[in-house]
Amino acid sequence: MEYPQDQPQPPDSPEFALGNGRLAFFAYAYNLAEVTRGLEIARVLRDRGVDIAFFTHGGPHEDRIKEAGFSLTTLQPLITREKHEALIGVEQGRTFHGPFKTKELFSYVDSEVEALRSYQPMGVYFGLNLPCVISARVLGLPLVMVLPTAITWTYFQHGLGSYPESHEKLVSRWLPRKFKDRLFNKFMLRLSIGIRAFNRVAEHYGLPPLKSYFRDIFSGDLTLLADLPELTGLPETVFPPNFHYIGPLFAHLPLSVPEEVKHVFDRRGTNVYLSMGSSAQPSLLKKAALILSDSDYNVVITTTSIMDPAELGPMPENVHVTRYLPAPEVNEMADIAVTHGGQGTIQTACWAGTPVVGVALQFEQQANLDMIVRAGMGIRIPMRHFKRDRLLEAIATVAENPSYSENALRMKNHFRKINGAIRAADIILEFFRNRKNGNEIAEGY
Repeated sequence: MEYPQDQPQPPDSPEFALGNGRLAFFAYAYNLAEVTRGLEIARVLRDRGVDIAFFTHGGPHEDRIKEAGFSLTTLQPLITREKHEALIGVEQGRTFHGPFKTKELFSYVDSEVEALRSYQPMGVYFGLNLPCVISARVLGLPLVMVLPTAITWTYFQHGLGSYPESHEKLVSRWLPRKFKDRLFNKFMLRLSIGIRAFNRVAEHYGLPPLKSYFRDIFSGDLTLLADLPELTGLPETVFPPNFHYIGPLFAHLPLSVPEEVKHVFDRRGTNVYLSMGSSAQPSLLKKAALILSDSDYNVVITTTSIMDPAELGPMPENVHVTRYLPAPEVNEMADIAVTHGGQGTIQTACWAGTPVVGVALQFEQQANLDMIVRAGMGIRIPMRHFKRDRLLEAIATVAENPSYSENALRMKNHFRKINGAIRAADIILEFFRNRKNGNEIAEGY
């Protein structure tokens, strides 16, 4: 195997690690929620005088970064649509191999190291752009990460993970739920599939080895949890000292509610908002859309980057389909949100006080929906039962039982008390202030 010959070395000057009021934001631009979360925090930091530059390896949501007025550098190699589909397959557990091959990971790390050496930030913000775990540390730069609580080591340590129902087989269905959940939590604590590539690259640069994803990769020097303990069930005190809740963090897109949406939701009956973010499988979104379009409900559907609305075909008068909408505002107009359990769709429903009916594609989405169920504000339908009768029955149950709306309004009160972007900016600035003054917080697990 060939390795790069020119190994970048950390600069001699300690000021490099402190930077000059600059932060590098690495965004995975195939994920809309990832991009918009980063932009929400970046805007607040920019208003406070921090120089922000974004870096990506390409993706359909790069334009949102440019439209927000931030510097954007697209690094090689690009993440192609095919590569993205492969990464989604790993995330959703449809394939069991690492996200990157060693040679491939070297290419990503090399380009990121070169970009960081040129920009010289005081730290690196990242979410799903995993090569940053190595590239930032090659240069001694601290990593700031924003995570859902459901993909932290602590979540599994406390046994809150549930066996993904998308992985249920004929045999596993006969096993007791508690046994499967206990086995799943132990497995996730030790998950290291594909970590060998990261360790080969890390070893080349003289970095310590990584042992597991949730202890070493999904964990920054500063880790911000875009959640509230009232929803997750875990107090902040059970996490390491460099983990902090920041509250809800989702996009406030500069969009108005179209007249077509108002027209549909002004009709008599129950209003249903269907949104599956930017990561759901087209077949799942289409299935849900066709079921709802053949119902008596008033339905608004967003397809985002999953598919062209035209692919759903002609729709009746009680249905409106479009690509993008201001989710918080549309959720407020809806009686029920139907979602895949992505954190963005869950949080906009909670912010609006809207009950949820959901179906998950992978374990984190399932965990998010399980939180909703525990809060008494929604129903989760197992993937194998996601059919017409079950979906319409769940919607009817939520619509006819006032407790779901009452619990959703209770959660809304918690969500409206805190601004995740402002809280994140406060903690980030305090973190770098402490580092500059030599008051570093103990990190990691």
